[in-house]
Amino acid sequence: MFIKKAPNLILLQINMLSKYKIKTLLLTIGVALFGCQYLVTEQFPDFDSIPTINSVLVEGKPVSINIDLTGGLDSLPLQKVNNATVNLYIDGHFSEKMEYTREGVLTSKTIVEPGKEYQCEVIIPGFDTLFCKQVIPIPGKILKVEHKANTGMTDDGYTLSSKILTFKNNPSEKQYYEIKTKGTGKYDNIDTSDYLFHNYIQPMPQITDPVLLNEGIPIALFSNETIKDSVYTMTLHYTSSGSKIYSFIIELRSVTYDYYRYQKQYYLYGEGKYGDITKKAFAFPLYSNIENGYGIFAGYSVSLSDTITSEMYENH
Repeated sequence: MFIKKAPNLILLQINMLSKYKIKTLLLTIGVALFGCQYLVTEQFPDFDSIPTINSVLVEGKPVSINIDLTGGLDSLPLQKVNNATVNLYIDGHFSEKMEYTREGVLTSKTIVEPGKEYQCEVIIPGFDTLFCKQVIPIPGKILKVEHKANTGMTDDGYTLSSKILTFKNNPSEKQYYEIKTKGTGKYDNIDTSDYLFHNYIQPMPQITDPVLLNEGIPIALFSNETIKDSVYTMTLHYTSSGSKIYSFIIELRSVTYDYYRYQKQYYLYGEGKYGDITKKAFAFPLYSNIENGYGIFAGYSVSLSDTITSEMYENH
């Protein structure tokens, strides 16, 4: 009798277990759906509006400053400030009152020069006066640029090439640099002129330069903290998949400390905000050097290399 009844008993147990799982699943889904009714909302808490200044002073160009007001998540785009008075001082002396050139943007007649201190006094009705200042570095000096094709492979099978830049360094003074490449060429069969190629260098496995490895992020932005000699040679690996470059020049930017800090944190902010779904998301507050407000007031000077033509890497 026991042997005959055992299959029915097993089926009953399986059936009861299945019903239990189904009930548990339905209960879980119900709780999740019910909970979502309270998590999703169109109402956001009020935030105090605070002036935000964004300005990068570039050698050889006029001083330009963008002014917005911060807001909540439901207040995008940000409100432009069109009633500000901006007084520009150079080396501590009043230079001019900046003029609006478009909504939220004021521009000076003054052309930025290396070695000078630029300070803005920003007066906005209803807010404390904002102050920001920056000394533009003296440009570095490029000594030599080389290009080498087919210097390796990426993990994905793309061909690597290398740009090799030799420049002067002052080890007794803390300095900050950024390298950009501009050129003419073709990208996705579209001709480009004065296009900014290779904003980012290859991911960490393809970075071999010790100075860049010390920075810990895959952008060509670095300090001379670990450079002990008066001359340094840096190698940047890159791929040109989807593009053909006819000629290019390298910009060696001597950037301010505030520019260096902001750009590094901006990269980390982007990685945290748009990171892969399998990775943890982290919040990186953006660096600010504005007194009584938010934003960045930074700058750089530029040293340009000679033009590197396609004949130098025709086998690429």
